[in-house]
Amino acid sequence: MSSSWSSLGPWELWPKNSTLTGNGDFGTETVAFTNAQAQRNITVGGALVAGINDTNYFTGFIGIGTTPGTFAGREMKPLINQLVEDMEAIPSHSYGYTAGAWYSEFPRPS
Repeated sequence: MSSSWSSLGPWELWPKNSTLTGNGDFGTETVAFTNAQAQRNITVGGALVAGINDTNYFTGFIGIGTTPGTFAGREMKPLINQLVEDMEAIPSHSYGYTAGAWYSEFPRPS
C-alpha cells in the first residue's frame, strides 16, 4: 500500500530461451538505503523494482546489471545506473563484495 508505487504490469523475469521461469509485478518505487559507516541515507525515487510471488527466489536482493529494461515502450534505468549517473551516490558501475567484510578491522589509510 505504498503511496509512491507506480505499476508497469506483470512481465517475465527471464528471456524466452531460458529454462528458468517466473513473473514479476514490475513498477517504480521509492527505495532507501543507509550507509552506516558514512552516516548517510540515500533515497532513490522512481527505482525499478519487481514484486515476485514465487518460492524459487530470494527476498530482498538488488540487481547489479546496467542494461536498461523496456516496459511497454518505456525505457527504465537500472538502480545501479541511477545511483551512479543521476545521484552520484556511488563512484562507479563496478562493485566488489566480500562476505563478512573481512577488511573492516584493518586500519584505514589516513
